[in-house]
Amino acid sequence: MECDKRSCKPIEIPTDDEVKALNALREIKDRVRSLKNILIEKENNSDAREGIEKAEKELLQLKTEWKEWEKKRESAARERMIALGHIRLDN
Repeated sequence: MECDKRSCKPIEIPTDDEVKALNALREIKDRVRSLKNILIEKENNSDAREGIEKAEKELLQLKTEWKEWEKKRESAARERMIALGHIRLDN
């Protein structure tokens, strides 16, 4: 019997790919919180327009990164469900 990557070892839950994605999402969330606090502080300062624009630009970038990592997390979760036999692939 051939051994594929899903059946040779016990499946870790969450999988390594899920952990990687979840950690990236946590880092993004922490950075977003920090940027939002910076924006709140700078809103009261009329000289801080440049800093506000920079923070807003970074927030947009983080939103894009979040969407990418969320797709990766969903893909890793689907792979785990397939490996556990909860989702069957129809050929």
